Amino acid sequence: MNGCPKVIVFGAGGFLGEHIIQQLANNNFHVYAAVRTKHKYSRDTLNHQITYYEGDLEDCQYIQKCLEGMDAIIFAAECNWKPGLAISEYFRGNVQITKRFFTTLENHQDVRVVYTSSMSAIAGSKTPVIFTEDSDRSHVKKNSLSPDDWAKIECEQIALDYASKNHNIVILNPGLMLGPGAFSHSKITTSGLVLRFCQNNFPFYVNGGHSFCDVRDVAKAHVAALTRGHRGDRYIVAGHNLTMTEIYHLMVMITGLSSPRELPVNIAYSLSLLLDKLSSLAVKRLTSSYHPDFVKSSGLYYYGESKKSISELGYNITPIKTTLLETIQYFYNQGLISEDISFLEAMNNSNIQAIAYLREMARYHPFSHSLLPRISKIYRICESNYYLNNLLIDLLANSNFNYKKGKFHLNKSNYQQYQKTLNKLFEYIYFASDDFLTEVL
Repeated sequence: MNGCPKVIVFGAGGFLGEHIIQQLANNNFHVYAAVRTKHKYSRDTLNHQITYYEGDLEDCQYIQKCLEGMDAIIFAAECNWKPGLAISEYFRGNVQITKRFFTTLENHQDVRVVYTSSMSAIAGSKTPVIFTEDSDRSHVKKNSLSPDDWAKIECEQIALDYASKNHNIVILNPGLMLGPGAFSHSKITTSGLVLRFCQNNFPFYVNGGHSFCDVRDVAKAHVAALTRGHRGDRYIVAGHNLTMTEIYHLMVMITGLSSPRELPVNIAYSLSLLLDKLSSLAVKRLTSSYHPDFVKSSGLYYYGESKKSISELGYNITPIKTTLLETIQYFYNQGLISEDISFLEAMNNSNIQAIAYLREMARYHPFSHSLLPRISKIYRICESNYYLNNLLIDLLANSNFNYKKGKFHLNKSNYQQYQKTLNKLFEYIYFASDDFLTEVL
């Protein structure tokens, strides 16, 4: 593709889609966005760089209009399930728009198409198994797959069938994408699990596993695939293969909030069946947020290996702590988290434990009401002071973090003297604060 290629993105208003159009704009492409309604998706920062096509993806004439004159196409559209939507309709909606798209694509055989699939189309094992692009499905626990898994499998097969007819198609299989929204008030989907944790709306979880990745890395991989990657191939763009327990442990460390409790998948499934039954019997129609057909897959593992995409697409994997931290910071800056976690502004991938330690000490200090909002300041004082910085390093080296309790445990009793030194710092900060002056005057 020469000059400034014209690229259209289907699904441009989604979590991934917004990051894709941002990356395309940053790389000087002529960006076209296929959306249902323009006003929902237009963003002040990129409005002048994007041409919006409004319409319905079940309308082949609309799709044909979108494809005319394009040098490349990214198809990242999907129907999301919402409480109250019949599973059959959810499945039909995803398969239908994929079929309509590829049927209309017949006359554009040589145009590069980057198709967004998912690890759901490859993985889903009962025990941790790391899948590659060439893995067979012998380890997949098919009777526990969710409607989303089956929809992704069916839709990817449609894409593969067209690729086998010598269409210029590259398929990307992202893991579970986390990360901030591309813009303020962006539509958030998979990162919602981070928000629900921070809002204390996640009392229980089932301990399956995913290949967690940063949505921004995945968006860059889509842009790279416009000019790189072999036609007909698929590429796993995943990341860190972690259990849900490990993800929640990291969020506990970052935020200081309590971890939800783990439930066995069979109990969680039974509860979802009960809630679904109660909602159907309710006089005023209630809808459960957790459909049983989705809950049964929550104990599966969707692990993947991204070596191929790293080698051929230049795919990058951001450290998971960085992704989680920036996701939480995004929600906090949007005013969606009521807890005071202002210390996030000083937190980065290398100092999470240090700030968590200071936060814990401040929480149990008699002057906690004054110290907790000043954790960032306290950390910077320790960082800039040679003695205090080394003291904090020693404390961290000789302590363990209990994720269930959200507390550090010191391994050596003589390190209590170090804690006394930090307590003196806390007292100094408090007595020098406006809070103290307000209390005594």
